Amino acid sequence: MKLTLSAQDCAAIHLGRRIDVAAGCIQLAAEAMERQRTASGEVDLRGDGQLVAMSGRDWGEYLREYAAEIRQGAVPADQCAAQLPRLIELIKTLELPAGASETGPQRFARDIGIATSHLLRARMILQGLKLYGKLEGDPAPGADVDWAISLVNADSAASDPVALLLNSETEDTEGTQYEPIEPGETRRLRLNMGLPASLSPGQWQSNTVVVSTELDGQRLSTRAYLNTSASETATVALVAQPASARDTIRKLTAEVHNLRRDELDVRVRLILPMGWTSDPEESFLQIAPGQTTACDFSVTIPADAEANEYQIRVRLSGERGRGAERQSEPVNVFCFGQPEFEGWDNLALTATIATDSSYSGYDPLPLNDGVPLPPPDAHWTDAAWASADTTVEHWIEIDLPESRAIGRLVLVWPFDNGELFVSRDFQIQVYDELEADWVGIAQVDANRRSAYTEVTIPGINAQRWRILQPAGGGPQQRPNIMWVGEVGLYAAPEQPAAEE
Repeated sequence: MKLTLSAQDCAAIHLGRRIDVAAGCIQLAAEAMERQRTASGEVDLRGDGQLVAMSGRDWGEYLREYAAEIRQGAVPADQCAAQLPRLIELIKTLELPAGASETGPQRFARDIGIATSHLLRARMILQGLKLYGKLEGDPAPGADVDWAISLVNADSAASDPVALLLNSETEDTEGTQYEPIEPGETRRLRLNMGLPASLSPGQWQSNTVVVSTELDGQRLSTRAYLNTSASETATVALVAQPASARDTIRKLTAEVHNLRRDELDVRVRLILPMGWTSDPEESFLQIAPGQTTACDFSVTIPADAEANEYQIRVRLSGERGRGAERQSEPVNVFCFGQPEFEGWDNLALTATIATDSSYSGYDPLPLNDGVPLPPPDAHWTDAAWASADTTVEHWIEIDLPESRAIGRLVLVWPFDNGELFVSRDFQIQVYDELEADWVGIAQVDANRRSAYTEVTIPGINAQRWRILQPAGGGPQQRPNIMWVGEVGLYAAPEQPAAEE
């Protein structure tokens, strides 16, 4: 939805860089003149009546210096624009020496014409002609849109005749009506076009505007391209209905909003993890202009799915599966799997729990309440414990009634607002009574995101246990907090008795 110009277009249409572009045109004229080293003539270069001998090479050097002065601001743009017609007339007085080759006059005429053309373009630019394009209407695939085109004579005292040709692919301006644009005047035209229904969002259709002018009996033309980007025809969102992480069937709702001005027919499918299924597999919707329509899906999680968080998206496409596709933002679905530890004897249920701190409203009670996965409607203070959000170490201390040999420790992580909060780094410690200090016995670094973390311990006997999270080792979303739903301590498996 913008006006784009190629490099050559900048030679005739000013969009904010007129000084540099005009100076570039004058440099191109200098290159053409330098090719005519043998051509010469006497001209009143300064306008003081004094004739100066100028060869083609001399003209090249003069024009290069003139371009540099324009860039440096030594020659004002309006003054330069007024001087260029006179320079053009002087250049035309050059003549070839007697005895020039047969091709000499042709090359001479060609180079003089090129130099004159570039100087005329520089004049046009410096006069302040500006082209504006404004898109009106909804640029959705299949819709009609309008371009409002404005050609402005911004600051010129001249009124050269100019013509605009809309939606033309050629610069053939024979028979074109040229009309002057007076200083400060704006020429406005409209271009109506339809975007193909097959155009994908973000793709564009190009239409052409030819800007043509007639200066000193010579016609100059250049093209501008109106690139119309197709907008989204619809927005799509996916919402997961409240559920427990134990549920193997989840309900999800796809909501599609029609941005077009006519009815929209679309096909809706879910993008699922491998092995997951949905009912229905796809839905077809007819959505009125500006309206939102929803469809429901039941997603079945396979029994062997690992404890983890999984991302699901909804894909929107044309009714027959063709056309522009778009996807929703992902929705996280959590699976608790079939953890073995739920059948084990959790010794932490009889322990005394202490923590280094608690976030406002939280307390350590949920850490050993025996409910690793609270129901979806449980209050957040009953679902988990959270430490203060500070850049220090955080810890959970578990004081058993007596010393026990522990074989496994399990931490169940909390779900909150569609996200899983897993501590990335932590250490398991026991209290050494002889040393009167905590001793690390297991280290977890770069912990993977899962609904729970199970750490195997080689049957260490202790009464006081601690999980220590270093400063900044918390969840990726909030690294300075320690957030845990449940703690489990499980006795080491009994070793079979040795045979006599």
